[in-house]
Amino acid sequence: MSLRRKPLPLSQRRFRDGTTGFIFVLHFAAAFALLPRFWSCQPLGVFVFYWVTVLGVTLGLHRLVAHRSFDVPVWVERTFVLMGSLACQIGPVKWVALHRHHHKFSDQPNDHHDAGRGFWWSHSEWMLHEIPPLRVSDKFFGDLLEDPFECWLDH
Repeated sequence: MSLRRKPLPLSQRRFRDGTTGFIFVLHFAAAFALLPRFWSCQPLGVFVFYWVTVLGVTLGLHRLVAHRSFDVPVWVERTFVLMGSLACQIGPVKWVALHRHHHKFSDQPNDHHDAGRGFWWSHSEWMLHEIPPLRVSDKFFGDLLEDPFECWLDH
């Protein structure tokens, strides 16, 4: 059985200018950073910052907040949420809501990064377009509204 889906409706195929522009500029600048004339000690700081955001997203937003896989003191959770927010993906409350939505509808047509729409769509292209689940995301983050810090970061 093929997972291949029908094309998205025209209303959802338009690129979001801000997100698309940000990702393009970020990758263009990263390609220039590989040129030997730009090598210095500063890239080490960028490398450390990158891993701070990776841990913030994967360990903090994903395992700790979205799935509640383990318990930590509030200050540790807030540190991880802040680290994840530095990745410039989306606010932590909306990130968690989208991730919970994804798990509820994994690989179904209403999964916002459904693998049935292809490799690039499921890995990154979905972020460049309108994300309909954001309109109903409030169903997936009720527990996060209790923390004013996470709500503040989301805004």
